[in-house]
Amino acid sequence: MTIAPANPNPGVHMSTTMFLVKYLGTSLVAGVLGGLAMELAMWLISPDHPLTARVTSLGGRLTFREVPDQGAPSGVCLTYEFDDLARASETAAAL
Repeated sequence: MTIAPANPNPGVHMSTTMFLVKYLGTSLVAGVLGGLAMELAMWLISPDHPLTARVTSLGGRLTFREVPDQGAPSGVCLTYEFDDLARASETAAAL
């Protein structure tokens, strides 16, 4: 049984083709998907979105529940907020 020798030249330059296939393709897909997610989020929270316009007309406002930590990756939960529970319940039933 023969064992294949270890790579005698670790750190050998990667060919341009391998770079394009391995890294550039992955970053392109990640960029496109991230951009689409951001576009969708911005569309949903825009004042022109039908749901936001309807909730605003019924007395609600778009706000968030959590303040993200400084410098830490985290998500923010967007929510529609009302000043009283009765108004929120009426709006939920209307929607």
